[in-house]
Amino acid sequence: MRFSRACVTGGAGFIGSKLVRRLLELGCQVRVIDNLSVGRRENVPAGAELVVGDILNAAQMEEAAEGCDILFHLAARVAIRSSFEFVVEDTTVNVAGTAAALRAAQKAGTVKRVVSTSSMAVYSDAAGPVAVAESHPTVPVSPYGVSKLAAEHLCHLYHVNYGVPTVSLRYFTVYGPRQRP
Repeated sequence: MRFSRACVTGGAGFIGSKLVRRLLELGCQVRVIDNLSVGRRENVPAGAELVVGDILNAAQMEEAAEGCDILFHLAARVAIRSSFEFVVEDTTVNVAGTAAALRAAQKAGTVKRVVSTSSMAVYSDAAGPVAVAESHPTVPVSPYGVSKLAAEHLCHLYHVNYGVPTVSLRYFTVYGPRQRP
């Protein structure tokens, strides 16, 4: 495996905890940073180091990324409908949180890649039951979609300006055990 020590933001959540479990199975050392606002401590598999902290706290985020060679950024506020009511909160976590994760990766000096989660919400309402091409126009129609597209742009900026290799994954309707209702 190319990576031996991973940092996973939001690793106590629905998707993050499954990623942490798989990384451990692959023999990777894993450090999770999660504020447990949605994720739960019991979701973090044994063998992973849990840092109960906030990605918006620069010192905590930098400490979590220290010594890691890959950073998976899954921490986010993820509710399209409620993002209209909680615009400031969603934008803060999704945009400033991504910036904090990217800065921590850059400052660590050991991170070889940042894998950031995005959303199909960046495509507007064109996404439906049919596959959408990655080249489809990104015209979000919710504050959540706007925040995830802005986070993608930050990833690109950190790659161009600081040489931090990044990739943003646009998830479509993820579901399964331990999912929020």
